Amino acid sequence: MFHASPLDLPTHQITPQYAYSKSNPLTTAKQSLEIILSNQDSKQIFYFLLLNLSYMFVQLAYGVWTNSLGLISDAIHMFFDCLALAVGLYASVMSKWPSNAEYSYGYSRIETVAAYFNGVFLIMISTSIVIEAIQRLINPPEMNTHRLLFISFVGLIVNLVGIFAFNHGHAHGGHHHGHDHGHDHGHSANMQGVFLHIMADTLGSVGVIVSTILIKWFGWTGFDPIASLFIATLIVASVIPLIRQSAAVLMLELDDHTVSAVEGTLEEVKAMEGVYSISHSRFWPFEAESVIGSLHVQVKDNVDTQKMRKDITALLQSHIHGLKEVCVQIELQSAKKKNRTVPEKGFFHSPLYNNSMANHINYRSNTSTPTPVTAPMVETNNNHSNPIISVLQKQTKKE
Repeated sequence: MFHASPLDLPTHQITPQYAYSKSNPLTTAKQSLEIILSNQDSKQIFYFLLLNLSYMFVQLAYGVWTNSLGLISDAIHMFFDCLALAVGLYASVMSKWPSNAEYSYGYSRIETVAAYFNGVFLIMISTSIVIEAIQRLINPPEMNTHRLLFISFVGLIVNLVGIFAFNHGHAHGGHHHGHDHGHDHGHSANMQGVFLHIMADTLGSVGVIVSTILIKWFGWTGFDPIASLFIATLIVASVIPLIRQSAAVLMLELDDHTVSAVEGTLEEVKAMEGVYSISHSRFWPFEAESVIGSLHVQVKDNVDTQKMRKDITALLQSHIHGLKEVCVQIELQSAKKKNRTVPEKGFFHSPLYNNSMANHINYRSNTSTPTPVTAPMVETNNNHSNPIISVLQKQTKKE
C-alpha cells in the first residue's frame, strides 16, 4: 500500500516493518535483536560483542593493578570497540527498514554513516593513545608485570575469536553477494569499520605481550609506550582508506571508473538516432557501489518517446556498473522550442506561483499593506503567455 503525498503522488511504500522506526524503544530493541539473530553474520558479531564487553572489565581491572598503559588503553579501546560493534549492528538493522515519508530512499546509507563514524572514532582513540604514550616516555612509571603477560594472552585469544567469527560470518554472507550488489558493498563498508576495531584491539593485545616480554628482559618500561605508538600508527594507516571511501559516498562523489562509464555512455546516448540533445544529467552514489541517476533528453518530433526512454534506460543500465535507479525524461524538440522562454534551472525547477508571490509582485511603496491579487490559472497550452508577466502587465495598466 502506497502512502500519498499532498500532491497525491506515491512517495514510499508502507509495510508492517515500518513499525521498527516508529514503535516504542522496548519493541524496537526486541525486533532489532530478532533481526540480528536471524542473520549469521550479525549473530556471530553480536556474540563477540558480549564476550568483548565481559573481558573488558577484567582487562581494565588488571591494567589498573599492574599500572600498564598498554593494558589500560587496550581496555578503554575495547569499550569503544563494543560501542563500535553496537553501532555497526544497529546500523545493519536500520538499513533494512523500508522507506517512509521522511526517508523516501530508505535507510541503506546509515551503514555508510556508521562506517565513517567508526573510522573517525578510531582516529580519535589513536590520538589519545599517542598523547599518553609520549607522556609516559617522558616520565616512565613503575609497572607490575607479574600477571600482565597472562591477562594479555587471554585478551589475544578473545580477539582472535572475534576475528574468526567476523571472517566466518562475512564469508558466509558473501554467498548472497549477487542478490543486492549495492547494498552488500554498503554493508561491507560498515562491517569493515567494525573489523578495523577488532583488528586494532588484537594489535593492542599483541603490543602488550611484546612490550611486557621486553620489559622483563631489559627492565625498561619505555617499551610499553613505544608499542602503543606503533599500534596507533598502524590503526591510523588502516582506517584512513575507510574514512575516504565513506566520506566520498556521503559527499555524493563518484569514483573515476564510474565517471568514465557515465561520460562514455552519455556520448553513446547523444549518438542515438533521433536524439537532438541531452541536458541536466545527474548521477550520484547511493551506497559504496550503487548509483542513482537522472537525465533529460530532447528528441526529434517523429521519435517514439516510450521506446526511446526504454532504449536509453537499457543502455545506461548495461554500461554503468551498479546503476540502481535512473529517471529518463524525454521531451520533443518542438515542445523544447515552444518553452524556450521559460528559464531552465536543474530539472525545470522553476518557482511555484502562489498567493505569496502575487502579493510580493503587487506590492507598491505608497501602500502600507500589499494588495491581494488572485493568482492566475497556469494553463498547459504553450501558446498562453507567462502568468507572472501577465500580472506585471496588469499592475502597470492600473498604475
